[in-house]
Amino acid sequence: MRSDDRYTVWMQARHVPQGPRRISIGKLFRWALTLLLLAYLVLTLFFMIVEVRRWMKERAWFEGQADHFAAIATEIALTRQAVSSSNHLLAARGPRLQGAAGPTPAPHAPPLPTLRFLGDPAPDHVDVTAVPARVEPIDRQGQDLVNILLLGSDSELGEANQRTDTIIVLSVNRDTGTASMLSLPRDLLVWVPAWRMGRINRIYGHGELGGWKLGGFDLLRQTILYNLGINAHYHVLVDYRGLQQIVNFVDGVDIVVECAIKDKEHDDTRIPDEARKAEGEYWLLDAGVYEFDGLEALWYARSRRGVTDLERSRRQQQILRGVWSRLRESGRVGNPAELFQLWRLAQEMVHTDLGVDVLVSLLPLVPGLGPDDVHYRTLQLNRHTIPWKSPSGAEVLLPVYRGLFPVLKELYFPPTDNRLRLEGPSIRVLNGSSRPESDRIAASQLVRDGLNAGANGLSQAGIHAHSNLFDYSGATKGSLNQRIAELIGIEEERIYVRPNPGREVDYEVVIGEDYQPCKQPNVQRNL
Repeated sequence: MRSDDRYTVWMQARHVPQGPRRISIGKLFRWALTLLLLAYLVLTLFFMIVEVRRWMKERAWFEGQADHFAAIATEIALTRQAVSSSNHLLAARGPRLQGAAGPTPAPHAPPLPTLRFLGDPAPDHVDVTAVPARVEPIDRQGQDLVNILLLGSDSELGEANQRTDTIIVLSVNRDTGTASMLSLPRDLLVWVPAWRMGRINRIYGHGELGGWKLGGFDLLRQTILYNLGINAHYHVLVDYRGLQQIVNFVDGVDIVVECAIKDKEHDDTRIPDEARKAEGEYWLLDAGVYEFDGLEALWYARSRRGVTDLERSRRQQQILRGVWSRLRESGRVGNPAELFQLWRLAQEMVHTDLGVDVLVSLLPLVPGLGPDDVHYRTLQLNRHTIPWKSPSGAEVLLPVYRGLFPVLKELYFPPTDNRLRLEGPSIRVLNGSSRPESDRIAASQLVRDGLNAGANGLSQAGIHAHSNLFDYSGATKGSLNQRIAELIGIEEERIYVRPNPGREVDYEVVIGEDYQPCKQPNVQRNL
């Protein structure tokens, strides 16, 4: 025996007899556990069968609509080929399309949900700043509009106290087959009905956690109706992980970066491969055209250094535009089987109250709704909003209604600028500078302003010190000279009018070394 064991007393385990009651309780517990496991397996099998049946039913519906979608796509293609100044480009879109074999009516659209004002603030209510007066609902002018809030959460779906840092109003016009988007900055200070003044990005989470019986979306739509006069009918909520999956699903997005970005790497993002190391933890991505995967797109969208919240909203719209462009290029939106796959994928990545009946009413618009049929709007600092610091030191944005009202009203009208882009004078853009992709950046700026511009590569005349504009149209009325020159930054003495009846294009822009692509009003130029 070891010296440290001399006081140890070894004892033999003693059997303690169990009474009949203890044995019965043990058997009952085992039987109950077995029954619970069996019930769980049965319920799991039942739900699997229900899900498979629903999956088969949805797939059958998409496959059954193949001819219907094909007829719509064919009619839209024929409509775009027709050249008529009296026939509006958008007049034959959407549910009123007529195919060669007769009418192809859209499925019956369900009635849109209504929303009533909760009431004005109490007369004696005191807040951090003056409470704005209630905005009257924007006049729809008889248009058949479906307004959908596209919300991006800063945390995973289902987590408490979510902040919707991305808020985009998507207004789909079922009469004209077009759509408009308006981004709302996350730091916009608004009146929250039945509560107080608050940041708009916190309202959804407050509605979810604050006991609002209809949930976060209802409180947010009440807020938007009071402050902006827009009735949001439905919503789609996606988190950053879902956005990454969506970008990867379409094999990346093409993004035109007009202003160089200098920032560090953020959590759950990745620095683009083309970025170069700057000082310390910072990386620099020069202006150019890039293809981003999901993680790189997140870095681009979330980068905050040197930009306002309004610029980040514009970047988020760029990513959505890039996703939609890739979907159309791949032919997926015109293929019922691919649409079904997209629908299944979306169910895993987003939370939405869009019913199948609403989606069915919108599907006929999908094949003909290209990026040029969507008007993208973002707000500008000191024009639509002004910065303000609350008594607690919070930096927010206050709406400037005098500048904001025209934007809100335009949201409900078809994008007329896009007609000019498709049918207006043609603009060829050449790169005469030493910086790659300058022609594509400049063309993108012109297109965003509603002009019919296209990038055509390098100039055959080599490097130019200054940008030049050549006007071959000979137009004395309605000339685009000043508009193009202002957008690109071309000096007046470098505008050359050379009428040419046999011209290939109406205008030609040659980008020179003096071209400054960063013209965003919400971006600081110093990096």
